[in-house]
Amino acid sequence: MAFWCLSSKKSLGFSISLGGLLAAASFVSAQSVTTDPVGFVNTNIQGTGGTTANALTLVGLSVTQPVSFQGTVGSYNGATHILTPSNGTFTTDQFNGANGAFFVEITSGASAGLLSDITATTASPSSITTADDLSAQISSGQSFKIRKHWTLQSVFGPNANTNNQVILGTGATASAADEVLVYDRPSTQYITYYYKVGGVFGGDGWRSTTGANPLVTDVSGTVLRITDGTILRRKLSAAVTLSLPGAVKLGPTERTVLGGLNLFGDLYASGATLANSGLYDPAHPETSLQAGATPSSADQLLLYDGTQYVTYYYKVGGVFGGDGWRSTSGANPLSTDVSTTPLPAGTGIIIKRLSTVAFLWTAPQPFVIAP
Repeated sequence: MAFWCLSSKKSLGFSISLGGLLAAASFVSAQSVTTDPVGFVNTNIQGTGGTTANALTLVGLSVTQPVSFQGTVGSYNGATHILTPSNGTFTTDQFNGANGAFFVEITSGASAGLLSDITATTASPSSITTADDLSAQISSGQSFKIRKHWTLQSVFGPNANTNNQVILGTGATASAADEVLVYDRPSTQYITYYYKVGGVFGGDGWRSTTGANPLVTDVSGTVLRITDGTILRRKLSAAVTLSLPGAVKLGPTERTVLGGLNLFGDLYASGATLANSGLYDPAHPETSLQAGATPSSADQLLLYDGTQYVTYYYKVGGVFGGDGWRSTSGANPLSTDVSTTPLPAGTGIIIKRLSTVAFLWTAPQPFVIAP
């Protein structure tokens, strides 16, 4: 078995003007296995320091759950969304239902990086049903992987894989506990989750502030997608470290960038930069961020550079300064090339899109694994 380690990275932060949202992450190590390399990402969840009522941290999941199955497509039925593999045997509900939520990733061909949830698993014939109609994207012979989704419990505890305690502050109500905010893009609203302990009734466990019986309904299985970012609102003074073990994401990944606000996680463990992010390709503007001569005329990408929240955009045109990745800070913001700016592991990426037209962002694997 070969052993390898991604380059060690210093802790990197992330902040937005929303009360000084901060985070830090470092990819620690990785080891090759029969499928994907494995390792873990440490993310610093900022505490209040006793100076503010709460502190916000933007978290991205830079590792995935281990591969549960990998194979090739035998056939795909667009009418029923049923994918039949050319290899392997499934059991009924193996990748859905009581076993948890799973997703499939296409890993070869033009649609490599395409993700879709699995809604059903059939034993005879062995097949999975995808939430989306993938008939235009996949065909017989393409390879795919199946993984389990991360959830509130599998990421933040209590769980047997990483810890047997909840790493966030608990409380009888959301206002008394640390909160996990998940952005629902279709409704453009945040859904708040917290770990309930105590109170007059409702028991203990993961709860939401929405729904018919919010104090009682267990939401520990709520899916946290590897493509999305999550905001943590911490009420306690001390910072805490989220150590998340998992598999290193390999190959490209597709994500849809909608009009308005988009909250993504940097799902690669190392090496992603503005230049190799796939967010701007002059040959394919239809699948890129909108460029402009000024920040106000272009789509904006927001990152924390260690001391402040910085806006980045792709500059095209204008009186001077040339074209390329630019930021709104620095001595010569219109002419300074910032294409090598890293997208730190374990943190999030905010994209503000001017157009109401969505586009498919395909992010390539930003690192090379040495044999």
